[in-house]
Amino acid sequence: MHVLRFRIPLVVVLLLLGLSAASDAAAEQQLTEERVDEAINKLIEQLYESQHEDGGWYGAYHSGPDEPQSKNNWGPSSMALLALLTAGESPEKPAILNGLKRVTQEEITGLYPLSMRTQMLAKVRDDQAMMRFLKTDTLTLHNSKHRLSRFDYAVGMNIRPSMRIDNSTTQYGVIGVWSADQRGLKAPKDFWEDVVMNFLELQGADGGWAYSGARNTTQSMTLAGLTCLYLAQQHTARKDAKADAQIEAAIEKGLNYLDHNLSVNARVHGGVSYQWMGYTRVGQLSGRWEFGGQDVYREIATQIANEEKQLGNSIHTMAFNLMVLIESHRPIWINKLKIDGTNWNNRPNDIYFLNQYIGQYNEAKLNWRVVDIESNSRDWSNAPILWLSSDGAIEWTERQAANIKRYLELGGTLIANPERQGGHAQFVASIKALGKKMYPGLAFEEMGEDHPLATRAERGRAPRGVQVLNGGGRALIVVPRLDWGRALQSDERPSILRHEAWFCMTNLFDQVNEAGLIKKRLQKPE
Repeated sequence: MHVLRFRIPLVVVLLLLGLSAASDAAAEQQLTEERVDEAINKLIEQLYESQHEDGGWYGAYHSGPDEPQSKNNWGPSSMALLALLTAGESPEKPAILNGLKRVTQEEITGLYPLSMRTQMLAKVRDDQAMMRFLKTDTLTLHNSKHRLSRFDYAVGMNIRPSMRIDNSTTQYGVIGVWSADQRGLKAPKDFWEDVVMNFLELQGADGGWAYSGARNTTQSMTLAGLTCLYLAQQHTARKDAKADAQIEAAIEKGLNYLDHNLSVNARVHGGVSYQWMGYTRVGQLSGRWEFGGQDVYREIATQIANEEKQLGNSIHTMAFNLMVLIESHRPIWINKLKIDGTNWNNRPNDIYFLNQYIGQYNEAKLNWRVVDIESNSRDWSNAPILWLSSDGAIEWTERQAANIKRYLELGGTLIANPERQGGHAQFVASIKALGKKMYPGLAFEEMGEDHPLATRAERGRAPRGVQVLNGGGRALIVVPRLDWGRALQSDERPSILRHEAWFCMTNLFDQVNEAGLIKKRLQKPE
């Protein structure tokens, strides 16, 4: 018996071995929930291990407790505490208490560390001493701003006309003021109006922002510009039926710049993790987690989780990386539907504010997302609720109707909010026509007292006039009579009994949460 033998060129053998090794390496580096959890725990551990016995954190930007006063002193300590509190570490933990005691007894003369300390103090609840420190820091920030709510590197009595003002320092000044605002230390409306004017004035022709002056636009500063516009818009647009067209146009140009200039590893001043934090903030504020066709969260989280040893080579890098993983890894529970050619975003903060409230109610923060009607609706299904709001009829294409139907059949529920202006009746008619097209054997009915969205008796009675298309024992489409989006956009929620929007959306959240329909961030759609 003869055995046929083939001579395989050595280069082919090496190529096959290389492909096999690359495949094995790719499998090992695949991002999973477990890998993210491991990275989070490792970063927390590294930060605690890096804490000095006096309670502070030292290294780059602040070499030690005896270093002469500079604009960066106590920045790493404040960042480490901010990251640990963001990760859910208790303020009562001895290491955290020691750190709080250390950083609150020190004078801070620089904008970056003051912003970080303000953000950190805003996370410490039910502590009157920390609240007093927060009030002092907030006052210092307000007293340090320049024209158009701009900030430089120094604060308080240390500010000088010669100090450099740029969009990075301004971003951190604005974030610090916003963080205090969330704790009830309200900034005047003209502060936010000035923020808008500043970033509209400084936006480049390409849609991006530069650090300052005639410098080239960058991703990191474009993220800063967008962050500040989103934060300011939360305060300037609450009472408006429609978003400010100038702000929306600037935001759209900024997002478009990122779509065409995405590079998650681009070298930036302050390190790449500074930029990663910028993408995380914009994702939380805008619902946009994809840029340039890439899932930026997955790209960044993969790089952090795949670090073999240190997950950051400095305190500020470890702190940024931990916050990026914590903030962006939260499950997405609701999608906001984008339909080009319609007024789908008249209320830019409706779902943002709803998400903030549900996070407080649930005692566990969540994320939300904007999805495009033309995208694959299977990718929407990780979030069991889809929100659509507009002020006129929607002219559905066959593809769009098919996308909606597939999402509903995968277990989703569509909330179709009619805005009480202009084409209110036309919007409702177009939604009902879509329902009839998808499910000709079903009909919309008024939501009764026994409907799952109205069975939380302690929250009040079933609202009148809410139309529901039920199928398979659950709500497929919900059409309110009132304009729920306007209530959510205003963020006026002293009690969910005050408006049925909060009442019904909380009930819907409870329903999908108890049914286990809110999936983990990395869980693939079925």
